[in-house]
Amino acid sequence: MTLNDFKSLEGDRALGLRSIPVMLGEKKALAQAITFINLGQLLAMTYALSKGAWIAAAAMNLLLIVQLPMQRKLARDPKQYAPWYCASAIPPFCWSMLAAALALRFGGF
Repeated sequence: MTLNDFKSLEGDRALGLRSIPVMLGEKKALAQAITFINLGQLLAMTYALSKGAWIAAAAMNLLLIVQLPMQRKLARDPKQYAPWYCASAIPPFCWSMLAAALALRFGGF
């Protein structure tokens, strides 16, 4: 949700809305968003590994690696690239979480 707030930063400030980018600033809000996105995937990957779901963990690792260059591009200009990032990087994130869910459901693969 934080990613959607970058494109409306000026409007949020003008209206007194306390979105995360308004409260923390662009760079800190972006760092927080990326940290939580990546940490969630790393924790899911670690759990999958602990359950012996090597294929799922490998898929999650690959999907996280795919997202890293996109996150670097987003960091250049969060306001400009947030819509692009949501369209480009959120699908691999969702696929990674799907791999985690399937690994949990079927006891690893």
